[in-house]
Amino acid sequence: MKKFLRWLFDFYLFGNIHIAVCAVALLLCTKLFFGMELRRELLVFVFNGTFFLYSLQRIPAAFGGEKVERRFRRHHWNIEHKYALAALCVIAAVLSGWSFFRLYLRSQLVAMVPAFLSFIYAFPVVPSRK
Repeated sequence: MKKFLRWLFDFYLFGNIHIAVCAVALLLCTKLFFGMELRRELLVFVFNGTFFLYSLQRIPAAFGGEKVERRFRRHHWNIEHKYALAALCVIAAVLSGWSFFRLYLRSQLVAMVPAFLSFIYAFPVVPSRK
């Protein structure tokens, strides 16, 4: 039982579910603070978009063939579960795309800016100096 709970916690934490839940929680706090009504599609979009973009950042290192010393449990988890991470990333991308096209045009336009910034953060376009 202890081993299963450890696996479940690692999956929740290292699988980026925690950060996606936190993004939705922040959206719900904003909703309460401003007294707004939000569509369910927006909640689905925020959860899956966050999950997709955070997972996308980890995939190149998980599938990379270079021998890099991995000092943290998260690094080992990413490599050991790279296919599950990739599959969940694809599912989140599909759900994010579906919910994106269900949003109002204004919401779609607003969402493009942080989505673009997150994407170029995951795959930098300016080469770094090493």
